[in-house]
Amino acid sequence: MPATDSNIKRAQEVLAKLAEYRWTPLGGYPGSDNPWLLKCQFDGWTGVKYWSHLRERRNRLPSPFRHPGCISADEVRARIPAYQK
Repeated sequence: MPATDSNIKRAQEVLAKLAEYRWTPLGGYPGSDNPWLLKCQFDGWTGVKYWSHLRERRNRLPSPFRHPGCISADEVRARIPAYQK
């Protein structure tokens, strides 16, 4: 993505949310509907996700399902403060 003021601002917002949801990006923000290599901070799983699938929609949190073999949805809700509001 071009380094425009609006793209930089959006990328900063997305990176803050990723940190909140306990994901580590393994590359720069590619845009919401593009594959992005991420690492799960709970178990070290590395794989491709799309920000459009991880972000909040209509004031609803993303699914607590992270990837096969990760912690349970109940554990996600207990460990990530955003799910406790």
